[in-house]
Amino acid sequence: MNLGDDLEDVEMLQAIEATYGIKIEDAEAEALRTVGQLYELIDSKLASRPDFDPVWALTCQIVREHSGSKDLIDGETTFFPKHAKKRLQTVVKPD
Repeated sequence: MNLGDDLEDVEMLQAIEATYGIKIEDAEAEALRTVGQLYELIDSKLASRPDFDPVWALTCQIVREHSGSKDLIDGETTFFPKHAKKRLQTVVKPD
């Protein structure tokens, strides 16, 4: 299977840069021939960032894409805010 060779590829690389907080140089992108090479490039760039959590980055990206939010997402960001208020009201508080 081959991916297209058009603007969608550029947008895909931009999404990868945003998700992982990396910069893929034009020369690096032009040298890529396979998705495996893309993975290796991303992995090599992330190796220099031991504090980076790819699961967290992907989770935030998915939440951002599906919520449409441009706001900062952190560990305290409300998940399903319409239901969160209801959940908080039903929590039994100790006397």
